Order: sequence, then C-alpha cells, then structure tokens
Amino acid sequence: FAYQEEVTDFPPGSMLAVGTDGIWERLDPEGREYGHDRYVKLFKKHCLGPAKTLVKAVYQDILTFSGDIPEVDDVTLVVVRREAMADS
Repeated sequence: FAYQEEVTDFPPGSMLAVGTDGIWERLDPEGREYGHDRYVKLFKKHCLGPAKTLVKAVYQDILTFSGDIPEVDDVTLVVVRREAMADS
C-alpha cells in the first residue's frame, strides 16, 4: 500500500461524510440490506444542515430499519462540514 496525497477543493458550506460498510450492509428483519441508496437520500435531505443532524438521522434510520436484528458489524459515520465564510 502506498500513501498518496491529493488536494481537493472543499468550498465553504460543503459537507463530507465517510462511513463504514456496517451502514450499507445492515439488515432488516426480512434480510434486506440498508444499502447506499437509502443513505444517499438521507444525506441529500440533511446535507445543508449541521453535521450532527445527519449523524443522528442516519443512526435513527438504521435502528428503525433493522428493528430487533442485532448489530454484527460496526456502524461508523464521520461527517465534516466546512462552515461558510463570514462576511467581512
């Protein structure tokens, strides 16, 4: 594995979310996966608000989705919001 550094434009107001497969692969009582599409819908709904709002929404949705099915993988979500620049 070779480390590679990359510089990406991250303009004010942007949000970055990085999650583990424990989110996408979480199962409901019928054995269906949570999936990327469901996560993307939540991201789009909450991407203009505070980062903690997205984290809470995803966590609550995963719990609702999975019902009584126990966790078998970690669920990790890191969300970073770059605040908009204040007017000078």
